[in-house]
Amino acid sequence: MYTLVQPLIDFLAYLLAMLYEWTQDWGLALLLLTFGVRLLLVRFNLNAGRQQVRTAAAQPELAKLRDTHGSDLAELVRHTSEVNRKYGIRPLAPFAAALLQAPLLMAMYGLFLTHGSTMTTVLLPWMAGLGTADPLHLLPLAAGLLSAAAGLIPLADVPSLGSAFTGTGARLVLGSLLLLVPLAVTWTAPAAVALYWTAGSAFALLERLFYRTAPGRRLLHRGQPAAVRPLT
Repeated sequence: MYTLVQPLIDFLAYLLAMLYEWTQDWGLALLLLTFGVRLLLVRFNLNAGRQQVRTAAAQPELAKLRDTHGSDLAELVRHTSEVNRKYGIRPLAPFAAALLQAPLLMAMYGLFLTHGSTMTTVLLPWMAGLGTADPLHLLPLAAGLLSAAAGLIPLADVPSLGSAFTGTGARLVLGSLLLLVPLAVTWTAPAAVALYWTAGSAFALLERLFYRTAPGRRLLHRGQPAAVRPLT
Protein backbone atom coordinates (compact mmCIF):
# COMPACT_ATOMS: atom_id res chain seq x y z
CA MET A 1 0.00 0.00 0.00
CA TYR A 2 2.84 2.37 0.82
CA THR A 3 5.20 1.25 -1.95
CA LEU A 4 4.74 4.43 -3.98
CA VAL A 5 5.60 6.67 -1.03
CA GLN A 6 8.30 4.43 0.48
CA PRO A 7 11.14 6.78 -0.58
CA LEU A 8 9.27 9.62 1.13
CA ILE A 9 8.75 7.46 4.23
CA ASP A 10 12.48 6.73 4.37
CA PHE A 11 13.33 10.42 3.97
CA LEU A 12 10.88 11.49 6.69
CA ALA A 13 12.24 8.78 9.00
CA TYR A 14 15.75 10.14 8.44
CA LEU A 15 14.67 13.72 9.19
CA LEU A 16 12.69 12.64 12.24
CA ALA A 17 15.66 10.70 13.61
CA MET A 18 17.87 13.77 13.19
CA LEU A 19 15.36 15.94 15.04
CA TYR A 20 15.05 13.32 17.77
CA GLU A 21 18.81 13.45 18.34
CA TRP A 22 18.38 17.15 19.03
CA THR A 23 15.17 17.09 21.10
CA GLN A 24 15.36 13.62 22.70
CA ASP A 25 11.57 13.43 22.37
CA TRP A 26 9.70 11.95 19.42
CA GLY A 27 6.68 14.20 19.90
CA LEU A 28 8.77 17.37 19.86
CA ALA A 29 10.68 16.04 16.86
CA LEU A 30 7.39 15.44 15.05
CA LEU A 31 6.17 18.97 15.84
CA LEU A 32 9.38 20.45 14.43
CA LEU A 33 9.05 18.27 11.34
CA THR A 34 5.43 19.35 10.91
CA PHE A 35 6.25 23.04 11.18
CA GLY A 36 9.13 22.54 8.76
CA VAL A 37 6.78 20.96 6.23
CA ARG A 38 4.24 23.75 6.72
CA LEU A 39 6.93 26.38 6.22
CA LEU A 40 7.79 24.77 2.89
CA LEU A 41 4.12 25.09 1.91
CA VAL A 42 3.81 28.75 2.91
CA ARG A 43 4.68 29.91 -0.60
CA PHE A 44 1.96 27.72 -2.12
CA ASN A 45 -0.62 29.01 0.37
CA LEU A 46 0.48 32.59 -0.28
CA ASN A 47 -0.06 32.02 -4.00
CA ALA A 48 -3.50 30.57 -3.23
CA GLY A 49 -4.36 33.65 -1.16
CA ARG A 50 -3.21 35.94 -3.96
CA GLN A 51 -5.39 33.97 -6.35
CA GLN A 52 -8.37 34.63 -4.06
CA VAL A 53 -7.60 38.36 -4.18
CA ARG A 54 -7.40 38.28 -7.98
CA THR A 55 -10.60 36.27 -8.31
CA ALA A 56 -12.46 38.69 -6.03
CA ALA A 57 -11.18 41.66 -8.06
CA ALA A 58 -12.33 40.01 -11.29
CA GLN A 59 -15.83 39.16 -10.04
CA PRO A 60 -17.58 42.28 -11.44
CA GLU A 61 -16.26 41.57 -14.94
CA LEU A 62 -17.00 37.85 -14.67
CA ALA A 63 -20.55 38.56 -13.50
CA LYS A 64 -21.07 40.90 -16.45
CA LEU A 65 -19.81 38.19 -18.81
CA ARG A 66 -22.27 35.67 -17.37
CA ASP A 67 -25.10 38.14 -17.95
CA THR A 68 -23.96 38.96 -21.48
CA HIS A 69 -22.85 35.55 -22.75
CA GLY A 70 -24.73 33.19 -20.45
CA SER A 71 -26.52 31.58 -23.39
CA ASP A 72 -23.37 31.15 -25.49
CA LEU A 73 -20.99 28.79 -23.70
CA ALA A 74 -18.18 29.12 -26.25
CA GLU A 75 -18.16 32.92 -26.01
CA LEU A 76 -18.43 32.79 -22.22
CA VAL A 77 -15.41 30.46 -21.99
CA ARG A 78 -13.38 32.61 -24.41
CA HIS A 79 -14.07 35.88 -22.62
CA THR A 80 -13.59 34.27 -19.21
CA SER A 81 -10.14 33.08 -20.30
CA GLU A 82 -9.31 36.64 -21.35
CA VAL A 83 -10.36 38.00 -17.96
CA ASN A 84 -8.35 35.28 -16.20
CA ARG A 85 -5.25 36.29 -18.16
CA LYS A 86 -5.87 39.96 -17.42
CA TYR A 87 -6.03 39.34 -13.68
CA GLY A 88 -3.44 36.56 -13.59
CA ILE A 89 -5.95 33.96 -12.38
CA ARG A 90 -4.78 30.35 -12.46
CA PRO A 91 -7.78 28.18 -11.48
CA LEU A 92 -5.70 25.19 -10.32
CA ALA A 93 -3.17 27.16 -8.24
CA PRO A 94 -5.17 26.97 -4.95
CA PHE A 95 -4.97 23.16 -5.00
CA ALA A 96 -1.17 22.91 -5.15
CA ALA A 97 -0.63 22.76 -1.37
CA ALA A 98 -3.36 20.13 -0.91
CA LEU A 99 -1.89 17.96 -3.67
CA LEU A 100 1.54 18.15 -2.04
CA GLN A 101 0.19 17.31 1.42
CA ALA A 102 -1.69 14.17 0.33
CA PRO A 103 1.42 11.98 -0.20
CA LEU A 104 2.96 13.49 2.94
CA LEU A 105 0.00 12.39 5.05
CA MET A 106 0.10 8.90 3.53
CA ALA A 107 3.84 8.69 4.18
CA MET A 108 3.35 9.83 7.79
CA TYR A 109 0.67 7.18 8.25
CA GLY A 110 2.97 4.45 6.91
CA LEU A 111 5.95 5.70 8.92
CA PHE A 112 4.22 5.63 12.28
CA LEU A 113 2.22 2.51 11.59
CA THR A 114 5.50 0.61 11.24
CA HIS A 115 7.84 2.53 13.57
CA GLY A 116 5.60 4.42 15.99
CA SER A 117 5.31 1.72 18.65
CA THR A 118 8.82 2.47 19.92
CA MET A 119 8.34 6.25 19.88
CA THR A 120 7.25 7.98 23.07
CA THR A 121 6.74 11.60 24.07
CA VAL A 122 6.17 13.66 27.19
CA LEU A 123 3.54 15.61 25.24
CA LEU A 124 1.09 12.69 25.48
CA PRO A 125 1.58 11.23 28.98
CA TRP A 126 -1.52 9.03 28.70
CA MET A 127 -0.04 7.11 25.77
CA ALA A 128 2.58 4.37 25.74
CA GLY A 129 3.69 5.14 22.19
CA LEU A 130 2.92 7.13 19.07
CA GLY A 131 2.18 4.06 16.96
CA THR A 132 -1.26 3.35 18.45
CA ALA A 133 -4.49 5.33 18.37
CA ASP A 134 -5.19 7.88 21.09
CA PRO A 135 -7.46 5.98 23.55
CA LEU A 136 -8.99 9.24 24.81
CA HIS A 137 -9.44 10.56 21.25
CA LEU A 138 -8.28 14.01 22.36
CA LEU A 139 -5.92 14.41 19.42
CA PRO A 140 -8.53 13.49 16.77
CA LEU A 141 -10.95 15.97 18.33
CA ALA A 142 -8.29 18.68 18.37
CA ALA A 143 -7.36 17.88 14.77
CA GLY A 144 -10.99 18.12 13.67
CA LEU A 145 -11.75 21.35 15.52
CA LEU A 146 -8.59 23.12 14.37
CA SER A 147 -9.06 21.90 10.81
CA ALA A 148 -12.62 23.24 10.76
CA ALA A 149 -11.56 26.57 12.28
CA ALA A 150 -8.77 27.01 9.74
CA GLY A 151 -10.83 25.83 6.78
CA LEU A 152 -13.68 28.25 7.44
CA ILE A 153 -11.31 31.23 7.27
CA PRO A 154 -10.31 32.09 3.68
CA LEU A 155 -6.64 32.79 3.07
CA ALA A 156 -7.53 36.26 1.80
CA ASP A 157 -9.93 38.64 3.56
CA VAL A 158 -11.95 39.42 0.44
CA PRO A 159 -15.66 39.71 -0.38
CA SER A 160 -17.62 36.57 -1.18
CA LEU A 161 -16.48 34.90 -4.39
CA GLY A 162 -19.87 33.46 -5.17
CA SER A 163 -18.94 30.12 -3.68
CA ALA A 164 -21.50 27.47 -2.96
CA PHE A 165 -20.45 27.74 0.71
CA THR A 166 -21.36 31.38 1.37
CA GLY A 167 -24.74 30.87 3.08
CA THR A 168 -25.02 30.10 6.77
CA GLY A 169 -26.44 26.63 6.18
CA ALA A 170 -23.84 25.82 3.55
CA ARG A 171 -21.04 27.00 5.83
CA LEU A 172 -22.36 24.72 8.56
CA VAL A 173 -22.18 21.82 6.09
CA LEU A 174 -18.63 22.79 5.11
CA GLY A 175 -17.63 23.15 8.76
CA SER A 176 -19.07 19.73 9.54
CA LEU A 177 -17.10 18.17 6.69
CA LEU A 178 -13.91 19.90 7.80
CA LEU A 179 -14.51 18.53 11.30
CA LEU A 180 -15.55 14.99 10.37
CA VAL A 181 -12.89 14.19 7.76
CA PRO A 182 -9.95 14.61 10.19
CA LEU A 183 -11.93 12.75 12.85
CA ALA A 184 -12.54 9.83 10.49
CA VAL A 185 -8.91 9.68 9.37
CA THR A 186 -7.27 10.05 12.78
CA TRP A 187 -9.77 8.27 15.07
CA THR A 188 -8.06 4.88 14.72
CA ALA A 189 -4.81 6.10 13.14
CA PRO A 190 -1.49 6.15 15.00
CA ALA A 191 -1.44 9.04 17.47
CA ALA A 192 1.52 10.51 15.60
CA VAL A 193 -0.69 11.04 12.54
CA ALA A 194 -3.26 12.86 14.68
CA LEU A 195 -0.48 14.94 16.26
CA TYR A 196 0.84 15.81 12.80
CA TRP A 197 -2.65 16.81 11.63
CA THR A 198 -3.32 18.84 14.79
CA ALA A 199 -0.05 20.74 14.57
CA GLY A 200 -0.50 21.35 10.84
CA SER A 201 -4.04 22.66 11.35
CA ALA A 202 -2.86 24.96 14.15
CA PHE A 203 -0.19 26.33 11.82
CA ALA A 204 -2.79 26.82 9.06
CA LEU A 205 -5.07 28.70 11.46
CA LEU A 206 -2.26 31.03 12.53
CA GLU A 207 -1.31 31.51 8.88
CA ARG A 208 -4.84 32.61 7.98
CA LEU A 209 -5.04 34.94 10.98
CA PHE A 210 -1.73 36.52 9.91
CA TYR A 211 -3.23 37.35 6.51
CA ARG A 212 -5.90 39.35 8.39
CA THR A 213 -3.22 41.71 9.74
CA ALA A 214 -1.92 44.78 7.90
CA PRO A 215 1.46 43.14 7.06
CA GLY A 216 -0.35 40.02 5.87
CA ARG A 217 -2.69 41.99 3.61
CA ARG A 218 0.26 43.90 2.14
CA LEU A 219 1.99 40.60 1.43
CA LEU A 220 -1.10 39.27 -0.37
CA HIS A 221 -1.30 42.36 -2.57
CA ARG A 222 2.41 42.55 -3.34
CA GLY A 223 3.23 41.80 -6.98
CA GLN A 224 -0.40 41.71 -8.08
CA PRO A 225 -1.27 42.60 -11.71
CA ALA A 226 -2.22 46.22 -12.41
CA ALA A 227 -5.87 45.19 -12.84
CA VAL A 228 -6.03 44.14 -9.19
CA ARG A 229 -6.66 47.04 -6.87
CA PRO A 230 -6.14 46.67 -3.11
CA LEU A 231 -9.39 45.74 -1.42
CA THR A 232 -10.36 47.81 1.57
